[in-house]
Amino acid sequence: MKFKLVVSFLFLFSIVGCSQTSDKLVIERPLKIAVVGTEPSYNFENIKWVNINIDELFENKGNYNALFVMEETFFETSKPKYASLYKELPYPTFFIGLNEPYELFIDENLTISDYKESESVAFAQGYFNSVQGTKTWKFVPHNQLKSESDYRLIYQEIFNTIIEFSS
Repeated sequence: MKFKLVVSFLFLFSIVGCSQTSDKLVIERPLKIAVVGTEPSYNFENIKWVNINIDELFENKGNYNALFVMEETFFETSKPKYASLYKELPYPTFFIGLNEPYELFIDENLTISDYKESESVAFAQGYFNSVQGTKTWKFVPHNQLKSESDYRLIYQEIFNTIIEFSS
């Protein structure tokens, strides 16, 4: 009897140990994303992050699926000289951690200094301009972002939007 119990326990332990899920979220197709600032630290399969200096985009827009502008760069990247750049990029820009209106990045007369801390619950906002018109996105978490899992899910929503946009 003890032998069967020990064997059953070992079998159960091996099944549980082998069925752990990976910490990667699988993105259905490869994406190449330019990042101004610190790239997200989460491990996403099929995502290639390319850290850039935003001024490089004036000379070469690059072959990216999207641009992520991270929160720690907002003071610099909201300066009026970048407004025309965001309007001309051939791919969408996502402002990660933006609680203020995205317009402060595309209006030459505004900067982030013009806004007080907002009580918005948005985690990110997206913007794309073309001859057909302007497209915008707002990513608001379903719950308050508390865990790494919550953040990873909202990034998944952004990646799905990029895939849908570029299809």
